[in-house]
Amino acid sequence: MARARSGEASAFEAVASRHVKAVFGLVRQQIGDEHAAEDATQQALILAYRSLHQLDDPGRFAGWLYRIAFREAKRAVLDGAREVATDRLPEQAAEIRTSDAERNLAVREAVGSLEEPYRLVVTLKYLEGLDAVEIGKRLGIPHGTVRAQLSRAMPLLREKLRRLL
Repeated sequence: MARARSGEASAFEAVASRHVKAVFGLVRQQIGDEHAAEDATQQALILAYRSLHQLDDPGRFAGWLYRIAFREAKRAVLDGAREVATDRLPEQAAEIRTSDAERNLAVREAVGSLEEPYRLVVTLKYLEGLDAVEIGKRLGIPHGTVRAQLSRAMPLLREKLRRLL
């Protein structure tokens, strides 16, 4: 980490490579499009490399990187929405989606609208399949904290889904 923070790209690649799969999964979950997720993941890694000097505690690299990735995913979603809005005719925008696609979108929107740290732990738990201990290790927080955050997040998520569906 010290070499990465001093600007050594290969050292950053070694550190970041442990998290690329999870970062891509988080971004893909938010964006929904694999190619756009690849672009956003790459952009998140570039931003993390350029901003590494701002990381106060190198032990919290994973959580810090995930937050950068979430911001990039949000940016990509907003950029994509702007493109779709300008490319579609009003009658096309009003087309009825299939119920499965609508449900998937609602879940993605509900999870994406959760505040940090709830959004991150819910994504890692339910979309990446990690347990509380592994999430805690990745984020550099106690697994009891992860469990508490999941416990608080679920009623919030249910309420958001109730309103969306």
